Amino acid sequence: MKKGEQTLENSIASMIAREIKNGTGKGPANTEVYLHRNYLLVKVSGYLLPYEKELSRVRQGCFDVKFNRIRWAHTNIDVLMEKMSSLVGRKIKEFYYDVNPEQDTSVTVWFFE
Repeated sequence: MKKGEQTLENSIASMIAREIKNGTGKGPANTEVYLHRNYLLVKVSGYLLPYEKELSRVRQGCFDVKFNRIRWAHTNIDVLMEKMSSLVGRKIKEFYYDVNPEQDTSVTVWFFE
C-alpha cells in the first residue's frame, strides 16, 4: 500500500466514526475493523458522551445508555447498511449490535449475502 492510500478497513472505520459523530456529537476514540469473507466485525471504544459515562456508573443508568445507543443504531440502520454495502461492494443480509456502557465499547457484526 502506498503512503496516503486507505485500506477498505480504514474506509469502514472512518465511515462508522463519522456516522457516530454526526448522530451523537462525539466520535469514538478507537474503531477496530475486522473484515472476513462472509462477515465484518466492528469494535468501537471511547465513544460515550460524558453524561452517558456518568449514568453508566449505576445499574439502571447503564441499562438506559445501552437501550438508547441500541435504539440509535437501529433507527439509523437503513442508512448504515446502504453506506456499508456501498463500501464493501456486497449486500448486507444481517446486522447485530451490542453495547457495553461500563467498558465504553460496542460491537457490530455485519453478515454478507
